[in-house]
Amino acid sequence: MKQADHMRKEMKNLEDDLKTQSLSCKHQGVQIEISGDGKIQNLIIDPELQKTPIQNHQKLLIELYNKAHETVEKHRQSKLLNLLSDIQ
Repeated sequence: MKQADHMRKEMKNLEDDLKTQSLSCKHQGVQIEISGDGKIQNLIIDPELQKTPIQNHQKLLIELYNKAHETVEKHRQSKLLNLLSDIQ
């Protein structure tokens, strides 16, 4: 029971810590910063791209967000595995 309570506390600490972290992905002049809980914190678009209609870049923005989200999930999984290996 003690170990389960300890695990819950460590998991909550990990989730809280991930929320404060930020990861960044950049592709074709667009950079996205995403928090550890998957929320977009910043979106930077190269000034040259800003001269063209946003509709031309919808696919790029979607792909970049998905890539950033995947990076966050991999980071989260890595942290969870480290946590589990520390407990055992």
